[in-house]
Amino acid sequence: MAFATIDMTKGITGTIPVANGGTGLASGTTGQFLKFTGTTTLASSTSEIQSKAGYFTYNMSSGSNGDTQAITGVGFTPKAVFINCLVNAGEPWSVGMQGDGTGTYDKNSLTWYNTANNNEMTYNRDNAFGLWTSGSDILRGSITTFGADGFTVTYTHQNSPSGTAEFMYLAVR
Repeated sequence: MAFATIDMTKGITGTIPVANGGTGLASGTTGQFLKFTGTTTLASSTSEIQSKAGYFTYNMSSGSNGDTQAITGVGFTPKAVFINCLVNAGEPWSVGMQGDGTGTYDKNSLTWYNTANNNEMTYNRDNAFGLWTSGSDILRGSITTFGADGFTVTYTHQNSPSGTAEFMYLAVR
């Protein structure tokens, strides 16, 4: 049995339905992809996962309670941000995440951190990170804004944390 070749550029007009082997769409948009939304209907979508990894620092010694820092250049509005941070390239350290509060992204965050005092791990559901620099000197922070090109961190100083906090982040959408 021989196979026939059909020139799809001639003799076909309009949108070919899914049931006949088409997409059911007359056109598409750059950067989108097709997905099934049911058993026979296709739709275009921009709901692809996006991510951006980055790095920033914060000088705790010259900073003060309530400072904010805008992290830009992400290229999209994040739904959640994962943060790893440490002080002066060593201990203490903290690992946490915070969502934007929509849908399944919890506005509360979960943070694990090692304390400078006793080398144990604990957690905090109110901040994206917590760094104990010595005694009761603590830097905490939360993501207070999720913007079109990044996010904003608001810092809380307890007593006098010191040193340079280094942050590695992964923003996702």
